[in-house]
This record gives sequence, structure tokens and C-alpha cells, in this order.
Amino acid sequence: MLRSLVGSEMCIRDSSAMDIDNVKVVRRAMAVDHIAVDSTTIPMDNIGCQEKQTLITGEMKFTDDKHHPPSWHVTRSQLLRYGLGAVGLVVVVTFLLLGSPLTQFFGSEQGYYPQWAGMRAHLSDTTDPHVLRIRQHLYFYDLPMGYVVSWEGLFYVLYWNLWSRYCVGPLCPSSTVFTDTTTNHGLSMWYFKPYIRGDPRYRNPTKWNFDVLQSEPFPKSMVEDSVQILKAHAADIKDEFFQRLAQNMTSHPDQRTEVDKGGSWDWNFLYGTTGKNSEVCDRIPKTHAVVLQLPVTFNYGFVFFSRLKPGTHIKPHTGSTNLRIRLHLGILIPVEKDYTATIRAGTQHQAWVEDDVLVFDDAFEHEVVYEGKTERVVFIMDLWHPHVTERERELLSYRGFGPFGTKGPSRRVLD
Repeated sequence: MLRSLVGSEMCIRDSSAMDIDNVKVVRRAMAVDHIAVDSTTIPMDNIGCQEKQTLITGEMKFTDDKHHPPSWHVTRSQLLRYGLGAVGLVVVVTFLLLGSPLTQFFGSEQGYYPQWAGMRAHLSDTTDPHVLRIRQHLYFYDLPMGYVVSWEGLFYVLYWNLWSRYCVGPLCPSSTVFTDTTTNHGLSMWYFKPYIRGDPRYRNPTKWNFDVLQSEPFPKSMVEDSVQILKAHAADIKDEFFQRLAQNMTSHPDQRTEVDKGGSWDWNFLYGTTGKNSEVCDRIPKTHAVVLQLPVTFNYGFVFFSRLKPGTHIKPHTGSTNLRIRLHLGILIPVEKDYTATIRAGTQHQAWVEDDVLVFDDAFEHEVVYEGKTERVVFIMDLWHPHVTERERELLSYRGFGPFGTKGPSRRVLD
């Protein structure tokens, strides 16, 4: 007979259930006050004889706080709290380490993400063959636009920025990967990146390369109509420059990177990387009116007066894109017995002539070594490459293209 003392009550189980001589449970001797059923602890005094019989089968287990400490059990709510705490810690550490670049990247006004989101929406209609041509053949540095506007492209540029900022020792590639113009994904102006020279016989634009366009270093015949319009207004343009602008020239942005020591390159612009310069346009209205008659590419080009002082060397460099063709109207060109002022584009040279227009494709490497005795002044404007279709010009005139990939507003004010 199995005897189990529970308080003052005696529970007796029929001996046929098991060998009663082998089992004896005495509460007082074991100092057991509770039993555990699954995950529930029940006082011994609260169970009856019928329930007590299950002690023998193992379905109930004694809990002896003095001899067998209970296992540590974690509830779902505790797991949730611990998980949220861990996530919060990761977020705080990540922000402390990466907060600045992430804010710059995803910032609502100045970051890359707003530019990317606008561009992705702009080039989303893949049923338009002109959109497809741009997505497939227009390159942003070394990346096709179809890839740039994908999610994979977005995270590649983010990864590139974080890698360039936080790489250490052997994890860092050659330093030129993060500094040259051909792989610049760092939300920085390509103006201030060193030019990596290539073969001067071929075009090497630094930022936007539409690889289906053909050209040559001096393609004057491609834009002959615009050349004639500009020449016809040369007198008005020269007059406004000398009377209203010549005293207000400032150092060209490329002076610090592209000009050898001792040289001087000045400018004043109507349209530049920041868009329209309304103050200058209003000051020289006749010149501005001529500009508006021509197919100027405001998103990818400039309209400005350029002045070189004697002894200025503009080092070899290329323009930012092959979407444009550049025109120089001669404003003040010295005529000297033993010297002719020229520009090199590719492997060819041409001379400026006052009141005439020199045309070149500045996607080719170009260079000026100016050794005249007086100043040289030209009026420069960038026209659409004539092989860019009207529909493509419309798409490429989206104001998000101009500042794309540089820290700043997601769209440029053009007019």
C-alpha cells in the first residue's frame, strides 16, 4: 500500500497499481511544500488524494526550493522587452557611428535619396523608347542610369559613401577610387575632384556620358545655324560686356584646380551650376535675349564670359558631359606678330578670332597655354548636342539632373 502524507490526510492507492513497498512519500521528511505541474506551482495542501496519485506516474514533480532551485523561465513579454532593448541599442550605436553620413544621404533637403526618388519617378515609364535609351546609354560617372534608379543602385551608392568614409587599412582600395572624377559617388562637386587623364583622342566626360552620341574635337558644322546667330549679335554682346560687366569678373571655380600657379582665370556667368544668375542676366538684357534664341543646355552647361591674363596655363581636363557642344565667341583676342592664341581639343589646335565663333566638344581633353601680352576674353555657351532628340532633351531637362549626385537641393532653378 502506497502512503503519502498530505497535511493530516492519508491517501491510499490500491496495491495493484504498482509495488507499494518501493514507493513512500512523506511530506515532513522531504520538507516539500509545493509541487509543479507543467509550468504551474501548486501548494501541497491544496491537492487531493486523486490528484496526488499522479505523483507516482511522473506527471507531477516536487519542487524543493531548498535542495533543487527552480529553472529560470522567460516569458514572451520579457523576450519582447529584451528584443526591443537590443534593437534600440543597435540603433543608438549606429546613429553615433553613422548618423552624419546617413542624415546627409537621406536628408529631406540636401541628401542623395530625395534626388534619387525624383529621378526614379522621372525615368519610370519604360514603355517610352526615349526613356529606355536614357536608362541604357546615359552613364552617371561609371553607372548606367537604369542601374542608378534601381534599389540596388541606391544601396550601392550608400555603401560606396560609407565605405569611403570608414574603410581602414587593407580594406581601403587605392585612394584614387574615392577622389577621382570617374568614380565620384560621394555627394561632392565634381569640380573639385582631380582629373584622371586618358587618351586625348577619345572623349572622357567626367559625370554624364551618353554613349550613343558621336562627335569630333572641333565640330563647327554640327551647329552652324547657332554660330551664325551668335556672330550676328557679336557687337551687342561685346558692348554690354565692356560697359556693364568687365569690372565685375571674379575668379573661376576651376582656378584652384586647373590653373598653374601664377595664372589668372576670371569669369562672370549668366547660367552655371546653381542655375540662372538673374542679376547678371538683367544687367545685360541683349546678351540674355540672344542666349534664349539658341538651344542652350542649362542642365548640363554654362553661359559665361571668360577672361585670361597673360601667362595663364589651364591644365588638361575634360568637361562634365558629352551632351553639349561648346561655343566661344571672340570678345577680345590679341593680334600679335609672333603669337596666336589657340586652344587644344583632343590632339588638334584651333585659334580664336575676334567676332568669330570657335566650336569644340569639351568632352575631349582640352588645354590652353596663353602666352599673349594682353588679356583674352571670350563669351562661352553650351548647346545641346544636335544628335540628342527633342524628346530626349525634354526628358534630360528635368531639373533634378543638374544637381544630381551632389550635396544640395534635389532640383536646380533654371529660369
